[in-house]
Amino acid sequence: MEKLATRDGVAGVVGPYTSATANADAKVAERYKTPLLVPVSSKEEITRQGLQWTFRLSGTTGDYAAVLLDLATTLGKPKTMAILNENTDFGVSAAQSAREIAEKKGIKAVFEEAYSKGSPDYRSTLVKVKGMKPDLVFMVSYVADAILLMRQSREIGLSPWPSSAPGPAFRSCSSRRRRTSPRASRPAPSGPPTPSGRARRPGGSATRRSSASRRRTTPPPLTSP
Repeated sequence: MEKLATRDGVAGVVGPYTSATANADAKVAERYKTPLLVPVSSKEEITRQGLQWTFRLSGTTGDYAAVLLDLATTLGKPKTMAILNENTDFGVSAAQSAREIAEKKGIKAVFEEAYSKGSPDYRSTLVKVKGMKPDLVFMVSYVADAILLMRQSREIGLSPWPSSAPGPAFRSCSSRRRRTSPRASRPAPSGPPTPSGRARRPGGSATRRSSASRRRTTPPPLTSP
């Protein structure tokens, strides 16, 4: 950032990606009066330091937590929540936002732990989460850790009714899970064919449903924005 502002003489900078880097670059941008546009970094404090040359283009961890917890409370009435986050600027900020917003909604945080990213095994932590029996689990991770956390959660039987998470990682996990989930086999229809060629069950209507009907019966996954 300093090189761009002094030697290269750029008019402005777009980026960076992580909250830790954006937070550091914001101070350099202020020193050299170089506009810094933050497109994705979500740590709350980046734009709460009275800086005049840093501009945020995306939502904050508070925005993510508010949307996810609003969604969770439309699916039921959770009373307790566990928070599991990576020990980074992004993770700590998201965990704090989730805790504060949950308290306003009457949801008690019964477990909180920050982990070091890149660990090969999170089972011991997940077992502790399971032991607290939370109604809701709020995880904050990047892709590699998120995949491992979701896989190991299923291995130990940790499955509270919703699991919420900010960041793109859990969208990838959800998509992968949907692709790999086996479909239940359906019995072949019997009975005389209809004029369209589809078999009709005895005493019933044609077995084929419209695509719109099938879509209505599939619940949407709870993923991050």
